[in-house]
Amino acid sequence: MRGLVRVISEENLVHDPLRILRCYRFSAASGFRIEPGSALVLKKLAPLLRKPAAERITEEFRKILAAQGAVRTLERMLKDGVLRVIMPGFKSENLIALKTLRKLCGRPALLSPGKRLARVIKDLHYHAPEARFPLEVAVLAWGTAGRAMERLVLSRREKGLIERLYLFRPRLRRLYKPAAGRAALARLLRDAGDEIYAHILFSCAFYMPPGEEGEGFLEFSRSLLEFYADEIRPRLARKPIDGEDLKKEFGLRPSPFFREVLDAVQMKWLLGEVRDRGEALLEAKRIIERG
Repeated sequence: MRGLVRVISEENLVHDPLRILRCYRFSAASGFRIEPGSALVLKKLAPLLRKPAAERITEEFRKILAAQGAVRTLERMLKDGVLRVIMPGFKSENLIALKTLRKLCGRPALLSPGKRLARVIKDLHYHAPEARFPLEVAVLAWGTAGRAMERLVLSRREKGLIERLYLFRPRLRRLYKPAAGRAALARLLRDAGDEIYAHILFSCAFYMPPGEEGEGFLEFSRSLLEFYADEIRPRLARKPIDGEDLKKEFGLRPSPFFREVLDAVQMKWLLGEVRDRGEALLEAKRIIERG
């Protein structure tokens, strides 16, 4: 029958349990439904997915998430008991967040409605499946204390991004309500750098319910991206002074106070309150004299 994925041999799945995931992967890629009788077989054999190496599980999971029909397939995997075998402790509500994330990735104009902003953040995008993978894993594993990622083999870069996404999410929320000042926003944008788009996508996935609250956070996200693109990113590209200037001009040596001076001057620079090297040195002198 056309349009259906059917298990030909249950014995083959027992011999190589990874074929269970391949059934779902083919369904996600082709748009075909899994035949009901075959779905019962997959559900029955789902515990066998604890046997294959984590590397092989991860490879198949990457391909599922890269497919157009990934969300529908993950819903099917959850219903069949397969998803929680490869992602222990998985929370079903995270699928709603994944749908929101995919909506934003599929319609980037929601976050960057103007052509100017769209051009600036083009190189920050997470729309390609390979770039989006750690972002989507972070969404799916949220709230499981890392358990849902135990069976996935991630690169150091992917793990680092996921850790930062989890750290920045509450920080973004705090700056949203009550509305934060420019200094607090500038500090967050400095710390996030070009990953800010990923942080915003991740937070929007959870903080965009229907109604005014969702629209409010979306507008906040747009303004944050504009602030980064227009002011913070260009200024991050160069520093008005560095540690060598503090050593040469003021005789300072590396210390906590040394770092405080550099940090304070950089924040003035990012906010446009210091416009060149001369003004930066004057600001450093004032900070040092205040002690």
